[in-house]
Amino acid sequence: MIEPKQRRLLILAAIVESYVETGEPVGSKTLADALYNTVSSATIRNDMASLTSVGYLEQPHTSAGRIPTQRGYRLYVDHLMGRRSLPQDVMRDIDMQLSGYSMDPLCFLEDASRMLSDMTGLAAVTTAPANDDARIVNIELMQVGPHTCLLIMMFSPAVLKSRICRLETELDDDTLQMLKAILREALCKKRASELNRRLIAEIKQRLGEAGRYFDPLLSAARDAANDTASVQVVMSGTAHLLDRGDLSETSARDVLNFLSDRKRVSKLISSGKGGMSVLIGHELPHSELSNASIITARYRGSEQSAGWVGVIGPTRMNYAGIIPRIEYFATAVGRLMSAIEISEDV
Repeated sequence: MIEPKQRRLLILAAIVESYVETGEPVGSKTLADALYNTVSSATIRNDMASLTSVGYLEQPHTSAGRIPTQRGYRLYVDHLMGRRSLPQDVMRDIDMQLSGYSMDPLCFLEDASRMLSDMTGLAAVTTAPANDDARIVNIELMQVGPHTCLLIMMFSPAVLKSRICRLETELDDDTLQMLKAILREALCKKRASELNRRLIAEIKQRLGEAGRYFDPLLSAARDAANDTASVQVVMSGTAHLLDRGDLSETSARDVLNFLSDRKRVSKLISSGKGGMSVLIGHELPHSELSNASIITARYRGSEQSAGWVGVIGPTRMNYAGIIPRIEYFATAVGRLMSAIEISEDV
């Protein structure tokens, strides 16, 4: 004889799994079949009412069936779904696909993000490791118009940034050579994070009276350095948020608006504690995400480099199937990122 508490937990788990699969409210007959008719429909209805009263289930106004609340999903993820191993053939498929992608770190993460989105049917987010130790290796300037030049900055390891700069003074070969010499002397071998306002002021001082004409160029150099030193966010499959009917048009628009702000996305994704994080609905610190869930896992490349991979979608998602996939995906991405970083050092 199953204890009443244990029976209610089994019923909650069955409701979550049925609703995740079908998207339809779950009634007592469906549950009786799922429990092999070991529990009467009357007992199931009483237990459903009890689970509803304590906030784990809710009843849509048009149906006698129940659906999980965010609190119900939380209990399911933490205590009921159990840990599921990823099948060997799925792990082999992930390894095989990832190993065929670009050896450029950012391009690799873009490919990996698309793969994760296709694999889960959700929007996928990956972050490239913050490159706090990136150093400026070389600087080139190319004239592309009378007042316009192309700034090219090479950072280690193997990061190239370029910016178009329109200046207030006319350019010629001698001016470009002079600028390039001053920028190289002032910036090469310095960390990207060192290119701050104080260093920009020092460069302007060296340029003398002409310094004010080159503000756009110096701002572009600082922007490129900040971009290199900061965490980069790659997203794929945001259209999945619109494809599924779980999010209302308003909720989907709210999530998409949030995802358009890369800084907020980066801060949220990187705030997870430990290796794995599952945040559901109102647990997320942004009102735009109150009807969404985010699952993330941390990956580690060589030495200290690390980033995150994850998915975002409606609270009705297949947590039991997605969590082990993301967990293994992060491990595989870390392994290949480490190989890419090592190959760049050779």
